[in-house]
Amino acid sequence: HGANLQDATAVRVFHGSAEDNRVVVTIQSGGAAEKLPIEIEIAPFAELGTRVFEVITPHGSGTGEFVVMSNVAPEVLAISPKRCVIGLSSPIPVRIEGESLDNAAEVTFLRGGNVDPRIRAVIRKANLEFLSTDVSISANAVFGKRTFQVTTPAGQAESPAGETLSVVPGAIQIGVILTTIVAALLRIFL
Repeated sequence: HGANLQDATAVRVFHGSAEDNRVVVTIQSGGAAEKLPIEIEIAPFAELGTRVFEVITPHGSGTGEFVVMSNVAPEVLAISPKRCVIGLSSPIPVRIEGESLDNAAEVTFLRGGNVDPRIRAVIRKANLEFLSTDVSISANAVFGKRTFQVTTPAGQAESPAGETLSVVPGAIQIGVILTTIVAALLRIFL
């Protein structure tokens, strides 16, 4: 949508400062002053990312942006590390490996099939084959295994069988647990 588009003569697409011939725009018939129907053809080898388009008319030109992104659903293959200790410095760097992860928008951890609000992941870097995340675990998180999901605009991937993140107690939690057990035993036997 725009203004004075009925006489558009061309639409050019740029990736960075260079014109991108891997993304071809063809002006279709039926244009109006505020509407320009176009067809966009994206070559299979086009690099993903932001593009700037320029609409050229006899009255001048105007620009806008769009993003070329994968339409292949993500797949998760592995997570590392597989164990995170509560009480260690937070956040914990966690790597998720897979395919088509480049546009990942969110990583969630599940306990018993439900999102665990005590574990949060922030995506630092995403590319086709892996995600680098920073995972924060609340001090009151329940110990045990978590499955996880990766969400992209093309879909959602669940962690495969055996690929889980285990939340385990750290030295402080083990000390508290042992102290509690000893205190309970003393009450029983004294």
